[in-house]
Amino acid sequence: MTDGGQRAATDKACPVVLRSPQGKCEILAFCHPLAGHQFVKGTVEAGETPAAAALRELYEEAGITAQAITTMLGSSNAIQSGEKWHFFVVQTDPLPDSWQHKCADDGGQLFGFFWHPVRQPLPDSFEHRFHKALHFIRAQLDLLPVP
Repeated sequence: MTDGGQRAATDKACPVVLRSPQGKCEILAFCHPLAGHQFVKGTVEAGETPAAAALRELYEEAGITAQAITTMLGSSNAIQSGEKWHFFVVQTDPLPDSWQHKCADDGGQLFGFFWHPVRQPLPDSFEHRFHKALHFIRAQLDLLPVP
C-alpha cells in the first residue's frame, strides 16, 4: 500500500528486441498456446531491478541471452490498470525469422516466435494491452536520435 491507501502498481518488465531487415523495423513477438499473441514481459521480482527482470524474462520466455540493454525506452502506467510497465531495448545475436521455444517456467508451454513490423497495427489476436504497449514503444522510438 502507498501512503494514500492505494496499492502500489505491480512492476512489469518488457524487453524489446528489434531488427531492421530491408530497413523496416520489426519487433519480436510470440504466440502463447493458451494466451494468444503477445510480447515478452513479466513481473519484476522482489529485490530485482526492472532491467534485470527484462533480461531474465527474455531468457525464460524466449531462450535468448541478451548481449546488453541498449536503451531504456521508458515506463508507463497506462498499459494495464494496476501495472507499471518498463521497456528496454535489448541487443541480441542475430535471430531467425521464426522459431519455437519450450518455456521452462510456464508449465513447459511451446511458444512460437516471430517478427511483427513496428509500424503496422497489431492483429486482433493480441490483447488490448499489447496494442497499448506497441503504441508506447513506437512513440518512444520516435524520440530517439537517428544514427
